[in-house]
Amino acid sequence: MYSLFAAQSAQYVPKDEAIKKLSIQNTVEAAAVFNASVLPKLCMKLLYCMNCIVHSTVIRNGSLEAQKDQIPHPNLDL
Repeated sequence: MYSLFAAQSAQYVPKDEAIKKLSIQNTVEAAAVFNASVLPKLCMKLLYCMNCIVHSTVIRNGSLEAQKDQIPHPNLDL
């Protein structure tokens, strides 16, 4: 297993622990386009570690009540 370079923290994260997010942005703003031509989009695959993604509120941690109400997977033998 190899490590990936995280986007915000600049640290190496194991591949199975990295959270991947695809960001698609227009290269030019819509107000700057005069005619209805098709412009290319900029696609970026961002990799985050768990600490940075929660701290920067890209995702939010779940509430305590929601964690208590989780139903275990049916294939899980407990």
